[in-house]
Amino acid sequence: MAYETLLTAAEAGVLTITLNRPESYNALNESMKKELNEAFREAEKDPRVRCVVLRGSGEKAFCSGQDLKEHAGQTRSLKESLERSYNPLIRKMRTIEKPVIAMINGVAAGAGCSIALACDMRVMSSTAKLIEVFIRIRDHTGFSHGSPGWHARLSMPQRDVISAPKKPSGWGWSTEFPPRTGWSKPSWNLPCGLPRRRHAPSVS
Repeated sequence: MAYETLLTAAEAGVLTITLNRPESYNALNESMKKELNEAFREAEKDPRVRCVVLRGSGEKAFCSGQDLKEHAGQTRSLKESLERSYNPLIRKMRTIEKPVIAMINGVAAGAGCSIALACDMRVMSSTAKLIEVFIRIRDHTGFSHGSPGWHARLSMPQRDVISAPKKPSGWGWSTEFPPRTGWSKPSWNLPCGLPRRRHAPSVS
């Protein structure tokens, strides 16, 4: 299936979904949110897909969060945006009966950080950073107790930054810190060894 804001590739049972808006550091506009929801629905239905890998294009960012320029100067409903796009996406990521892995190269900020944390596993490059930038609002994107490392998310102050060299794996943030060299074609066989989810976790 062709998308405007995503690239998809399937190999040996692993579906790689790439956020493809490098000019905006893979910021989430309405089209990308819609297509991400559709891509995960298609992955769930496809019996050939055993695992989903989510990544961002370019070298600077996994995802910089919500595209604030798209609705600049407009009145928009945060509640409607969450209920229509973010909450269904996080819920699908947490209930799909297939492992979801985030490959984080560069910044994962705001909603992009929440999406990375909603994955079952995070593989971070040496340049990766997880940043919460929800100013004067609570993170309502849908990241909840159903996600691995949710306790670490709740203990992370807003606007705090977690960098890969600080070894966040001890908090449940990440599992590997591969070097940037060869990042576009990872050599590890991590996805192939992961089991299928037998029971999807509950999501509040």
